[in-house]
Amino acid sequence: KLIGTFSGHSSPVWTEDLAPDGKTIVRASEDGSINIWNLRTGATKTIASAHSSRIFSIALSPDKQTFATGSKDKTIKLWNLSTGKLIRTIDKHTDAVRTVAYSPDGTQLASGSWDKTIYIWNPNTGKLLQTLTGHSDRIVTMAFSNDGQQLASSGIEPTIKLWDTKSGKLLRKLAGHSDWVLSLATVPSSNNLISSSKDKTIKIWQH
Repeated sequence: KLIGTFSGHSSPVWTEDLAPDGKTIVRASEDGSINIWNLRTGATKTIASAHSSRIFSIALSPDKQTFATGSKDKTIKLWNLSTGKLIRTIDKHTDAVRTVAYSPDGTQLASGSWDKTIYIWNPNTGKLLQTLTGHSDRIVTMAFSNDGQQLASSGIEPTIKLWDTKSGKLLRKLAGHSDWVLSLATVPSSNNLISSSKDKTIKIWQH
């Protein structure tokens, strides 16, 4: 049954993420605004004009202290979760940032873009750690392995790429979908990878 409804954005909500403790949800809109919602108290904090264009992706850090956003305005922004204050802006991508993801230990932040490039950053310093290139089309989804040593990525193409996050090398390609991949997720208990595709199938991969 429905237990709660929150309204407050003036444009469609494109993305959201739930804090690991289940107490806070962060949502972002087509209008570039962000809402931080305390699920226990109902209190909200709004960051108006957080980006100058649509926010495509949100990722909360495992330690629940910060969150990252990726936008059509080509930037990545890191925010303090409790205060809503901007920590830093990263603007290396040359096209929309479609997906952002933290490694499980919080030491890496990956950003995937329509410019066909993935960058891996140190979220605490903003230092670029790795550049991953090899996609033939726009990147829309990524997922770290449970140990953070691998990153799976895909987009407007039917194959999934697996990368070594330390060396930046492409480890292998996973082929099986007949249309582009919409989302990727790692199973916490097994390190198996789940992919969903425009071909109307969901696949589970052992790697």
